[in-house]
Amino acid sequence: MRDVEFSRQTLAGMNPYSIQLVTEWPLKSKLDPNVYGPAESAITTEIVEQEIKDSTLMPLAIELTRPAIKGKPQWKEVFRPSWNATGEWLWKIAKAHVLAHDSGYHQLVSHWLRTHCCTEPYIIASNRQLSALHPIYRLLHPYLRYTMEINALAREALINGNGIIENSFSPRKISMELCSAAYDLQWQFDHQALPADLISRGMAVEDPNAPHGLKLTIEDFPFANDGLVLWDIIKKWVADYVKHYYPEPKTVQSDQELQSWWTEIRTVGHGDKKDEPWWPVLNTPDDLIGILTTIIWTQATTVMAILDVLSNHSPDEEYIGDVIEPVWAEDPIIKAAFEEFSGRLKELEGIIDGRNADTNLKDRTGAGVVPYRLLKPFSKSGVTGQGVPNSISI
Repeated sequence: MRDVEFSRQTLAGMNPYSIQLVTEWPLKSKLDPNVYGPAESAITTEIVEQEIKDSTLMPLAIELTRPAIKGKPQWKEVFRPSWNATGEWLWKIAKAHVLAHDSGYHQLVSHWLRTHCCTEPYIIASNRQLSALHPIYRLLHPYLRYTMEINALAREALINGNGIIENSFSPRKISMELCSAAYDLQWQFDHQALPADLISRGMAVEDPNAPHGLKLTIEDFPFANDGLVLWDIIKKWVADYVKHYYPEPKTVQSDQELQSWWTEIRTVGHGDKKDEPWWPVLNTPDDLIGILTTIIWTQATTVMAILDVLSNHSPDEEYIGDVIEPVWAEDPIIKAAFEEFSGRLKELEGIIDGRNADTNLKDRTGAGVVPYRLLKPFSKSGVTGQGVPNSISI
């Protein structure tokens, strides 16, 4: 794999949720030194300075480390781009190591944990605490549909002991243990919102003068650029819906079903984290809008951004904003809000097409570069590389 493609895939590939900004130098591992050996990185300032050429994201160095094992001391070595035959092959092998580990992280953490697994409490609480006639149940229903069935099938054939995941990815038999550790150490509800996720990884900073209120660390970041537009579109739809039913704080605070729903998600569904300070409160319409936008983003958009390569859209695929739910169409105000939502999604398709034709955006256009279409909302049937489903259905 070419270096430019290796880099492009971190910004526009199947796992754009892993890249982080380096904020401390020199680099130092967070792994237990008693198990993995000295934490100091072998990547030096001199190595990095030699490789930095321009503002285009490129791999500068890869450090591979083997902990002390069977009487052998810790081993670590830094690999860099090279022009000689041996160095070039070592560099390719180092990149293959990174991609192999990233594919395991992508499947176990970005995919299973962040989408399928951590959304189950939203679905269960919605069905236990909200009446089928409750306005928030009616809003969430199409975005929560099918996920529990898919998860049940996954437990039978994918994540089960000696199943497909354990036999296909590098963590092997500790795959679910790794997934559990990632939940314990990394998962936060508030960071499932795209803006907060980008900020937490150092990929954006708040800027009231920038589009969407964020300035990206890497300007040509296809997932983030398209994702932030889609996030705002979803949030506007949710806001229009919520404010129709909850015009002021007391209407949120006095809704016992709604409060019980949010309490169950926090204290039962995610009981291990019930006392964490980052949980949003639910006192105002804006609080509710933020919570619901995060849930819908996770259910619909996140899974598309990280998994479309496996998706073969069926002819009856249900896409976000494509067909109005019958209960929404009964209310003319909600119907009008949905039509605006659907129209803005169609506008996003044009925005993405325009960006894919912009020769200044090197990570989405050019010879041999795959256009970034993963967040185009609609699609034909088949494997198309685009189309955002309503819910997690694969």
